[in-house]
Amino acid sequence: MSTLNNGQFSNPNAGTDSSKPQLFVRISENRQEAFVWAKNVTLGQQIQEEDVKRALEENGVVFGILPDAIKTFCANPTRETLCAHGIPAQNEGNGEIEYFFRTDECSTPKQLEDGTVDYSSLDMVQSVKKGDLLCRIVPPEPGKDGTDVTGKTVPYKKGHLPSLPSGRNLTFNEERTEVRAAIDGCIEYRKGILNINDTFYVRGNVDSSSGNISFGGTVVVQGDVTAGYTVKAGGDIKVYGMVIGATLEAGGSITVSKGVNGMLGGYLKAGGNVVARYFQSAKVISGCDVYADTLMNCDVDAGGRIIMRGPNSSIMGGKCQAGHRIYAKMIGTTSYALTELIITSPDLKDSLSGNFSRANEIAELKQKIMAENLVQQDCARQLKLISSTLGSREPSARTQNLIKSITNRQKESENDVYRYSKRIEELENAPIVPLSEFNVAVLRTAYPGTKITIGTVSMMLNNKYDHMKFYLKGDQIVTGPILPSDEEN
Repeated sequence: MSTLNNGQFSNPNAGTDSSKPQLFVRISENRQEAFVWAKNVTLGQQIQEEDVKRALEENGVVFGILPDAIKTFCANPTRETLCAHGIPAQNEGNGEIEYFFRTDECSTPKQLEDGTVDYSSLDMVQSVKKGDLLCRIVPPEPGKDGTDVTGKTVPYKKGHLPSLPSGRNLTFNEERTEVRAAIDGCIEYRKGILNINDTFYVRGNVDSSSGNISFGGTVVVQGDVTAGYTVKAGGDIKVYGMVIGATLEAGGSITVSKGVNGMLGGYLKAGGNVVARYFQSAKVISGCDVYADTLMNCDVDAGGRIIMRGPNSSIMGGKCQAGHRIYAKMIGTTSYALTELIITSPDLKDSLSGNFSRANEIAELKQKIMAENLVQQDCARQLKLISSTLGSREPSARTQNLIKSITNRQKESENDVYRYSKRIEELENAPIVPLSEFNVAVLRTAYPGTKITIGTVSMMLNNKYDHMKFYLKGDQIVTGPILPSDEEN
């Protein structure tokens, strides 16, 4: 007697008396269900449970037998009844990628404590540090094999693992289940491509669509920076449009392709140079040099030089302070508006004092070296005393800690002496800048109303000066002709 599956029937009573009940077994196509039905059953007739179980067994149904269902069928064998049920396999799902950054390109404004919304704070820049975890594959729950009604194992289907995003400046673990940042930078994620950039690009204006920008590297703005908004960068800031009443702060340099109109609001502050075509009513602070064609009614403070370039470069009104030099074609205005030019810096003070401050610093450093030499001698004496006391004996844990402490102090002292000596060498080799290098140079005309201050000495121009250089000599500001060596390229 054979087992019939795929929706077919098996008659275990074939060849017997047709007047007796005949049992049939049907196994479902997936072998997860076995049904029993009977033929030639009279009203009220019952079937023995042993007959049903034997019929199931003869058809290979040995797993998932349902005793209660068999009892029900035997009591009323007039309809097909499910009498065995297998355990289906629990297939694995698919793995997922867990992201540790915002994957959407849209940002929402920040809600303030008073319930208002700050549309300037959109958090467009997602900064990361080298080694930060960016995303990882989360595997699915493991699958589980099933068993069909014939007792055979039904293997589960394995799920699929997604592929991690690829891109620049990424590192993967050996199993390629985690992605980390290979550099400090910002996240750029588009259409499954993940890049870590050391430059953040604003592909348009800095305005309500972008919010304020803050990034540890370089920021490039391909449009304008509009009034009331802020751009901060640990590196450089480059703006291809204009800066209008905005605030820019850079650890490096700031370059504006067009102009800067401060509108008496905001400012530009850079550790390096600040460069723009023109500045109007702007406040500018530079750790190095400021370059422009025109400065109009500005407040400028440059650690190095203020250099006006272009055929009609000019400084008109305002206050400009530089560490070494101010250079322009024209200074002041034909209406004699007050234009203040100031030269002041530590280098100028050194030059004025005849290197007095430098000599003082060298003397202080030499005193520190002498003190550290005494410390080293004392450490050597203590170590020698401990060694002679111990002899050939092993030092105790307490003595070992004491020796370690003395040795570390001795090394720290030696490192300090090295640093002090290097600083002395730098100071002794650094050239003294001549007083004449601290100057204001005008290639065409300096108009009356211009006030020049070098160090603590001031000079108000009451007449026009053409092609002239202003510098200190003794305790007064003197003038001299512009030499070819004075001209800036």
